[in-house]
Amino acid sequence: MDDQNKNLLLATGLSFAVMLAWFAIAPPQTAPPPAEGLPVTASVAETASSADINTNMGSGNAQAVANAGRITIDTPRLEGSLSLLAGRIDDLRLKDYTDTIKEGSPIVTLLSPEGSDHAYYGINGWAAASGVSPTEVPGPTTLWTSRSTTLTASSPVTLNWDNGKGLSFQRVISIDENFMFNIEQSVTNSSAIPVGLAPYGQIARHGEPPNLKGFFILHEGMVRMSDGELSETAYKKMPKFDINPKERAPADVVQVAEGGWVGFTDHYWMTTMVPKGAFKSVAKYDINNDVYLTEAVQPTKTIAPGATKL
Repeated sequence: MDDQNKNLLLATGLSFAVMLAWFAIAPPQTAPPPAEGLPVTASVAETASSADINTNMGSGNAQAVANAGRITIDTPRLEGSLSLLAGRIDDLRLKDYTDTIKEGSPIVTLLSPEGSDHAYYGINGWAAASGVSPTEVPGPTTLWTSRSTTLTASSPVTLNWDNGKGLSFQRVISIDENFMFNIEQSVTNSSAIPVGLAPYGQIARHGEPPNLKGFFILHEGMVRMSDGELSETAYKKMPKFDINPKERAPADVVQVAEGGWVGFTDHYWMTTMVPKGAFKSVAKYDINNDVYLTEAVQPTKTIAPGATKL
């Protein structure tokens, strides 16, 4: 087998190496078991649609990211850190792979924080639907707290944030021995009124990635699976999406009824969000900041006073 064919097989084999199971209410069937979460202490109602939910774009916070504390990521196959600013997974390197075959070549950097060249990261939040304002739910500028210092395959980390107005949020982040992150979120409503919230996740990529190959049989750009249907959009085509008034950006939106995933794929590496069940799958372009975004927004949950909901 010649070197070109070997490289093609390598690209095919590694393209699905990094999958992020973001903000799953329960993990997908192929994901590792979630860490224990808080019990449900009261009943909740759920609505099926997230079509009208507006999320916050996660860019424009480079200095805040630089100033925020970090939790180390250390597993047999990954190293890096996550930021306490919004709990961003934004610093990730692949221990098993180097940039080139030359001796001394650095290991592959997959994700990098806002403010660095070609920033690329994942972010989670809650969108306000009713009974609460957008400034009172976790978003791109929320500074979480944690007693944890290191995320490993055997030690999940827990992040906490209280809005000071009756809502407290918890996020448990775990990782398997390979490349799968699982993020389990919960919220406790100690206020006197029900609130409507929709958990969401974003993958943000600042500018087109360097060294695009443009290989005709290899897709580079947005990729999504929606109820069994695969769709792909190249980076250069995302700014040409029609302006979507609800998304406040050029965007392509798909309502997923049963299951799927959405993210970005490049020559060798793929980063995706894999929510559980129905969600709004969004691909959009932030014109002001030159940021390519994929987003998954889960259905709104109405949380009664006194309830804790995973």
